[in-house]
Amino acid sequence: MKKIKHGLLGAAAFVAGFVSVAVIGGVLISSAGATIDTTADSKSDNYAAEETNKKLVYSVNANGQTYHDGAVDVPSMDDLPDLIGVVATNGKEGYVYKEDMYDYMPSCPEEAVKYMEVLKEFNDQGIYFQIIPVYAVDGETVIGEFEMFMDVGLSGNLSMDEARAAFADRRKLYEESRANGKYLRESMASVMEKAMAEDKE
Repeated sequence: MKKIKHGLLGAAAFVAGFVSVAVIGGVLISSAGATIDTTADSKSDNYAAEETNKKLVYSVNANGQTYHDGAVDVPSMDDLPDLIGVVATNGKEGYVYKEDMYDYMPSCPEEAVKYMEVLKEFNDQGIYFQIIPVYAVDGETVIGEFEMFMDVGLSGNLSMDEARAAFADRRKLYEESRANGKYLRESMASVMEKAMAEDKE
Protein backbone atom coordinates (compact mmCIF):
# COMPACT_ATOMS: atom_id res chain seq x y z
CA MET A 1 0.00 0.00 0.00
CA LYS A 2 1.20 3.51 -0.77
CA LYS A 3 0.97 6.10 1.97
CA ILE A 4 0.43 9.85 1.59
CA LYS A 5 3.44 11.48 -0.04
CA HIS A 6 2.44 15.15 0.12
CA GLY A 7 -0.23 17.25 1.80
CA LEU A 8 -2.08 20.23 0.35
CA LEU A 9 -2.98 23.53 1.97
CA GLY A 10 -4.99 26.08 0.04
CA ALA A 11 -8.44 27.04 -1.12
CA ALA A 12 -9.62 23.45 -0.80
CA ALA A 13 -9.12 23.65 2.97
CA PHE A 14 -11.92 26.13 3.59
CA VAL A 15 -14.66 23.62 4.33
CA ALA A 16 -14.21 23.49 8.09
CA GLY A 17 -15.42 20.38 9.87
CA PHE A 18 -16.12 18.36 6.73
CA VAL A 19 -13.79 16.09 4.77
CA SER A 20 -14.89 15.48 1.18
CA VAL A 21 -12.74 13.75 -1.39
CA ALA A 22 -12.24 13.61 -5.15
CA VAL A 23 -9.86 11.45 -7.16
CA ILE A 24 -7.82 13.45 -9.67
CA GLY A 25 -5.36 11.54 -11.84
CA GLY A 26 -4.45 8.98 -9.19
CA VAL A 27 -4.39 11.57 -6.42
CA LEU A 28 -7.18 11.86 -3.90
CA ILE A 29 -7.70 15.50 -2.91
CA SER A 30 -9.47 16.25 0.35
CA SER A 31 -11.22 19.49 1.18
CA ALA A 32 -9.49 19.32 4.54
CA GLY A 33 -6.10 19.45 2.92
CA ALA A 34 -4.58 16.01 2.23
CA THR A 35 -3.55 14.59 -1.11
CA ILE A 36 -3.39 10.80 -1.14
CA ASP A 37 -1.94 8.49 -3.78
CA THR A 38 -4.81 6.21 -4.83
CA THR A 39 -2.97 4.17 -7.45
CA ALA A 40 -2.69 1.33 -4.94
CA ASP A 41 -5.29 -0.35 -2.77
CA SER A 42 -6.52 2.40 -0.47
CA LYS A 43 -7.63 0.19 2.39
CA SER A 44 -5.31 -1.79 4.63
CA ASP A 45 -6.05 -4.88 6.68
CA ASN A 46 -6.39 -2.77 9.84
CA TYR A 47 -9.30 -0.74 8.44
CA ALA A 48 -12.98 -1.63 8.72
CA ALA A 49 -16.22 0.23 8.10
CA GLU A 50 -19.51 -0.99 9.49
CA GLU A 51 -22.10 -0.44 6.76
CA THR A 52 -24.87 0.15 9.28
CA ASN A 53 -23.44 3.25 10.92
CA LYS A 54 -20.21 3.85 8.97
CA LYS A 55 -18.23 3.65 12.20
CA LEU A 56 -14.51 3.51 11.47
CA VAL A 57 -12.24 1.11 13.34
CA TYR A 58 -8.49 1.76 13.42
CA SER A 59 -5.47 0.03 14.90
CA VAL A 60 -4.24 1.35 18.26
CA ASN A 61 -0.58 1.76 19.28
CA ALA A 62 0.95 1.15 22.72
CA ASN A 63 0.14 4.73 23.75
CA GLY A 64 -3.56 4.33 22.98
CA GLN A 65 -3.43 6.39 19.77
CA THR A 66 -5.31 5.30 16.66
CA TYR A 67 -3.44 5.02 13.35
CA HIS A 68 -4.13 4.11 9.73
CA ASP A 69 -2.00 3.57 6.63
CA GLY A 70 -4.35 4.31 3.71
CA ALA A 71 -6.90 6.73 2.33
CA VAL A 72 -9.95 7.33 4.50
CA ASP A 73 -13.26 8.93 3.47
CA VAL A 74 -14.82 10.30 6.65
CA PRO A 75 -17.67 12.74 7.40
CA SER A 76 -15.71 14.91 9.84
CA MET A 77 -12.25 15.62 11.23
CA ASP A 78 -13.21 13.85 14.46
CA ASP A 79 -13.46 10.57 12.54
CA LEU A 80 -9.83 10.66 11.35
CA PRO A 81 -7.23 8.55 13.21
CA ASP A 82 -4.77 10.26 15.57
CA LEU A 83 -1.86 9.25 13.34
CA ILE A 84 -2.07 9.29 9.53
CA GLY A 85 0.30 7.15 7.46
CA VAL A 86 2.70 9.11 5.21
CA VAL A 87 6.04 8.83 3.40
CA ALA A 88 8.67 11.23 4.76
CA THR A 89 10.97 13.26 2.50
CA ASN A 90 13.76 10.78 3.37
CA GLY A 91 11.66 7.92 2.00
CA LYS A 92 10.81 6.41 5.39
CA GLU A 93 7.22 5.38 6.08
CA GLY A 94 5.73 6.76 9.24
CA TYR A 95 2.89 8.84 10.63
CA VAL A 96 1.94 12.48 11.16
CA TYR A 97 -0.44 13.77 13.79
CA LYS A 98 -3.89 14.73 12.58
CA GLU A 99 -3.50 18.01 14.45
CA ASP A 100 -0.27 18.78 12.57
CA MET A 101 -1.67 17.97 9.14
CA TYR A 102 -4.88 19.94 9.72
CA ASP A 103 -3.63 22.46 12.26
CA TYR A 104 -5.67 25.36 10.92
CA MET A 105 -9.12 25.64 9.36
CA PRO A 106 -10.76 29.06 8.77
CA SER A 107 -13.90 29.39 10.87
CA CYS A 108 -15.47 32.37 9.09
CA PRO A 109 -15.27 34.24 5.75
CA GLU A 110 -12.97 36.87 7.28
CA GLU A 111 -10.45 34.22 8.32
CA ALA A 112 -10.73 32.47 4.94
CA VAL A 113 -9.86 35.69 3.09
CA LYS A 114 -6.93 36.35 5.40
CA TYR A 115 -5.76 32.77 5.01
CA MET A 116 -5.56 33.17 1.25
CA GLU A 117 -3.66 36.43 1.68
CA VAL A 118 -1.15 34.75 4.00
CA LEU A 119 -0.62 31.85 1.58
CA LYS A 120 -0.08 34.29 -1.28
CA GLU A 121 2.50 36.20 0.78
CA PHE A 122 4.43 32.98 1.37
CA ASN A 123 4.20 32.05 -2.32
CA ASP A 124 5.48 35.51 -3.28
CA GLN A 125 8.51 34.77 -1.08
CA GLY A 126 9.07 31.48 -2.92
CA ILE A 127 7.74 29.38 -0.03
CA TYR A 128 5.44 26.56 -1.20
CA PHE A 129 5.79 24.03 1.62
CA GLN A 130 5.14 23.67 5.31
CA ILE A 131 7.20 21.02 7.08
CA ILE A 132 5.76 18.83 9.84
CA PRO A 133 7.45 15.96 11.75
CA VAL A 134 6.97 12.30 10.86
CA TYR A 135 6.85 9.77 13.68
CA ALA A 136 7.20 6.03 14.09
CA VAL A 137 4.01 4.17 14.97
CA ASP A 138 4.59 4.94 18.66
CA GLY A 139 3.79 8.61 17.96
CA GLU A 140 6.94 9.65 19.84
CA THR A 141 10.02 8.78 17.79
CA VAL A 142 10.69 11.35 15.05
CA ILE A 143 11.94 9.62 11.88
CA GLY A 144 11.66 12.37 9.26
CA GLU A 145 9.72 15.30 7.85
CA PHE A 146 6.61 15.64 5.69
CA GLU A 147 5.86 18.32 3.08
CA MET A 148 2.52 20.12 3.04
CA PHE A 149 1.82 22.10 -0.16
CA MET A 150 1.09 25.78 0.49
CA ASP A 151 -0.08 26.92 -2.93
CA VAL A 152 -2.79 29.55 -3.18
CA GLY A 153 -3.09 28.70 -6.88
CA LEU A 154 -4.36 25.17 -6.25
CA SER A 155 -8.03 24.65 -5.49
CA GLY A 156 -10.40 21.77 -4.89
CA ASN A 157 -12.67 23.12 -7.65
CA LEU A 158 -10.49 22.03 -10.59
CA SER A 159 -11.41 19.52 -13.27
CA MET A 160 -9.10 16.52 -13.76
CA ASP A 161 -7.34 18.16 -16.71
CA GLU A 162 -7.04 21.47 -14.88
CA ALA A 163 -5.58 19.79 -11.81
CA ARG A 164 -2.98 17.88 -13.84
CA ALA A 165 -2.04 21.07 -15.70
CA ALA A 166 -1.81 23.08 -12.48
CA PHE A 167 0.60 20.62 -10.88
CA ALA A 168 2.69 20.42 -14.06
CA ASP A 169 2.86 24.19 -14.53
CA ARG A 170 3.91 24.82 -10.94
CA ARG A 171 6.35 21.93 -10.54
CA LYS A 172 9.32 24.25 -11.20
CA LEU A 173 8.17 26.54 -8.37
CA TYR A 174 7.96 23.58 -6.00
CA GLU A 175 11.43 22.37 -6.94
CA GLU A 176 12.89 25.86 -6.47
CA SER A 177 11.29 26.07 -3.04
CA ARG A 178 12.92 22.76 -2.07
CA ALA A 179 16.30 23.63 -3.63
CA ASN A 180 16.43 26.96 -1.78
CA GLY A 181 15.37 25.39 1.50
CA LYS A 182 12.37 27.69 1.72
CA TYR A 183 9.98 25.97 4.10
CA LEU A 184 7.51 27.14 6.72
CA ARG A 185 8.42 25.36 9.95
CA GLU A 186 5.88 27.16 12.10
CA SER A 187 2.33 25.92 12.51
CA MET A 188 -0.24 27.58 10.26
CA ALA A 189 -2.44 28.11 13.32
CA SER A 190 0.32 30.20 14.90
CA VAL A 191 0.88 32.17 11.69
CA MET A 192 -2.81 32.93 11.35
CA GLU A 193 -3.19 33.91 15.00
CA LYS A 194 -0.49 36.56 14.50
CA ALA A 195 -1.96 37.72 11.18
CA MET A 196 -5.47 38.13 12.58
CA ALA A 197 -4.09 39.96 15.65
CA GLU A 198 -2.19 42.39 13.43
CA ASP A 199 -5.38 43.20 11.51
CA LYS A 200 -7.11 44.15 14.76
CA GLU A 201 -4.38 46.54 15.88
